[in-house]
Amino acid sequence: MITITANGQTIAIKDGQNFEDILNEHFANLKFVTNVVADGILRELFEHYKDEKVLEFISATSNEEAARTYARGVSFLLYRAVKKLYGGQRKLIIDHALSGGLYCELADTEPITPHDVMELERIMIEMVGEDTNFIYNKVPKEAAIKLFQEDGQEDKVALLKYRPLNYFRYYENDGDINYFYGKMVPSTGYLKDFKLFYYSPGFIVKYPSPHQIETHVLVEEPKLAATFNRSERWARLMHVSYVADINMLSQNGGLPEFIRVNEALHESQLVELVKKIADRPEARMILIAGPSSSGKTTFAGRLKTHLKVAGKTSYSISLDDYYIDREKLPFDENGKQDFETISALDTHLFNQNMLSLLEGKKATLPIFNFAKGKREETGKEMTLESDALLIVEGIHGLNEELTHLIPHENKFKIFISPLATLNLDNHNIVYPEDLRLLRRMVRDQRTRGYSVETTLSMWADVRAGEYKYILPYKENADVIFNSALVYEPMILKKYAIEQLHRIPKGTVAYMYATHLLKFLNYFASSNLDDEIPKNSLLREFIG
Repeated sequence: MITITANGQTIAIKDGQNFEDILNEHFANLKFVTNVVADGILRELFEHYKDEKVLEFISATSNEEAARTYARGVSFLLYRAVKKLYGGQRKLIIDHALSGGLYCELADTEPITPHDVMELERIMIEMVGEDTNFIYNKVPKEAAIKLFQEDGQEDKVALLKYRPLNYFRYYENDGDINYFYGKMVPSTGYLKDFKLFYYSPGFIVKYPSPHQIETHVLVEEPKLAATFNRSERWARLMHVSYVADINMLSQNGGLPEFIRVNEALHESQLVELVKKIADRPEARMILIAGPSSSGKTTFAGRLKTHLKVAGKTSYSISLDDYYIDREKLPFDENGKQDFETISALDTHLFNQNMLSLLEGKKATLPIFNFAKGKREETGKEMTLESDALLIVEGIHGLNEELTHLIPHENKFKIFISPLATLNLDNHNIVYPEDLRLLRRMVRDQRTRGYSVETTLSMWADVRAGEYKYILPYKENADVIFNSALVYEPMILKKYAIEQLHRIPKGTVAYMYATHLLKFLNYFASSNLDDEIPKNSLLREFIG
């Protein structure tokens, strides 16, 4: 017997025992466990203990990587259920993340019905009860291509053609095969909590995940859904719905033109946005919010330029100057000073200043001295012309508490985030947060002197703050702006991949690094930086 530490407890295990047996013997009370982190490395539960000193069994309700493992298992169940219900006549497409789950459709057929959704869920529940194993397979790439060709999964075949590695891993469950980039649960019996919701023209499958309300409640996000649908229609029109599509563009020399077209799409959306603002002359305060590395700074600058073209003068207001003194900052649940909470801002002074400006009166604006941790009176006075606009960028911009004294009709709210529409294949989406993490690590290293390891290590805390202070308010926006550029992973790969390979095993950052490396490995490399316009949102990150 060997003594180790697992989930903070000292336990005795047998050498060579698999992690699933350790879980069942010592932590059977834990719910929704999908993986184990063994000496800092994410492992699957069917793997065997070697000589690790510290184990942590992670749950889908407390860890995003574990939640993705759970989602892969549910996606495989759903794929099998579609095959069983329709006999291979209808094809499952998992489109994007939405409402705390995955939005799905059946391709090239009539829209799914509520009865169909109920039947799929019934079949999936039966499969959970059967508790069949997900069998791991690792084969040469050419063997995998042949295997998926014979199975009719041409999307996987196209993806594999550009994979730089000469092997491929996939899973088998009760005779069906599929591929999901990342770890898998050991068996269908682990997937006891999920729910399908009819959501015309498709449906949403929800599963346990951190920061989300319980699985059996659907909070609809119609504005976000409409933005995704619009972006996906454009991607289909451009024939770039999957990674293989853009890899083929790169191989055939079509990428420079596609970059220009993609950038032109952002320009046209900005023109459309300015028209919407102009249609509401009473809305003189433009509030911009979005999660980390969405491109808010560049977006605000480009919006200001487009407003000027339309004959509108605008002034930027920094929320940073309304921080309360550092010594008065509130503390979070971990006893740390919370810079992210809205209580860290003097919202009363902010509202007073903004009301004065909107009413044509003078306002004396403060400035926050970050070196001293104190707000200082500058004596700087400002008056706003009768038709001028205020642009306020900050994480609390969509929270009504920030602007509680400003009349609703005076506010125009914008939520910005890169909403990825380029998926790996029919069953593997690209999560928007992966794009943002790549952007952030490239920018932080270039402009802030942070190592990639530092950025990756902070990401869990960044995400927790986003769920508390930004994402709950996105449907308050008048407009949701998709800041994703379909081609950007090919560009970011050059800046990120070497640094990701340097992350040492056993660190907090290593789990994120391995995930991002798997993702980037599917993209061809590109050296077309010169084709990217100087005012591109991507320039905020690559320089």
